[in-house]
Amino acid sequence: MKTCRRVLVIAALCAAFGAGLAGCMVKVDQPPRSVVVVRDPYAPVRTVSASVNLRTCPSTSCGVIMTLRKGDNVRVLGRDGGWVNVVVIGPETEGWMASEYLFW
Repeated sequence: MKTCRRVLVIAALCAAFGAGLAGCMVKVDQPPRSVVVVRDPYAPVRTVSASVNLRTCPSTSCGVIMTLRKGDNVRVLGRDGGWVNVVVIGPETEGWMASEYLFW
């Protein structure tokens, strides 16, 4: 809060006395850009063959996002060993699952 007040005071002094004063240049950072994730609409669609956990990363030690059921459809975005990075069609949830639980 104190830093914010100092910046505002300096900015006010610069505005009042002109930018000709030494050290009276105020730089304002731009807000961060929002990131837009575009998923490949042509990524192959596969069907889940049995109940399986969708995880946050390709390991059984990673957190479970949700449980997929037999018959759920997913888009395959990539692979890492025996794991596939997928987007669940419907809720559009992205995560990792064991590749052995997909019909190829």
